[in-house]
Amino acid sequence: VSDHVYNGCLKLLKRAFNYAIELKQISTNPFSELKPVSIPKKLRNRFSTKELKEVIDTCIDAMPEFYCILCIATLTGMRLGEYSAIRPCDIKRKDNRYVIYVDKQITRNEYKARTKTVTSTRIVDISNKVYDIIQWHIKYFGINHTDFMFKPEQGGLIYAKWIERRFAKLLTLCGYEEKFCRVHDLRGQYV
Repeated sequence: VSDHVYNGCLKLLKRAFNYAIELKQISTNPFSELKPVSIPKKLRNRFSTKELKEVIDTCIDAMPEFYCILCIATLTGMRLGEYSAIRPCDIKRKDNRYVIYVDKQITRNEYKARTKTVTSTRIVDISNKVYDIIQWHIKYFGINHTDFMFKPEQGGLIYAKWIERRFAKLLTLCGYEEKFCRVHDLRGQYV
């Protein structure tokens, strides 16, 4: 297993056996002497503002089906599973601003009528520009008000691998290595 999984399992085992000691079911924790594996921190790549603009411009020209996803990912901080489950009816005007209601997700190729955590259910403010991009996408691809905004060519639910493959292709089109950054890193890009 990976170092990350090993450390997670070790933490669980230590806690479980410490709990057994508290309950006086055992007297010693056989895992107490084991140390977690040191995992070096990874520095994630980010685009400069100029680089991001170039990536977005390339995307609209070469991959229009991915353009709206890229803009939402980089300009809202939403998770992949959250923007995969957006429907046009989730985008509303509220108090002179546009928002996306985030209350569902698509994870592991499965629609879930809830978000990752309770606090993930929220209202995300979007700029007028992001709203315009969403409206362009809806019109350009003929999305029904209650349909999912993003669908693969063969129909069905959009899935993480589809988005990840498109993003990797976009990176190479823009002259970056395929693994320059992950789709999830676009959340950090937003921050």
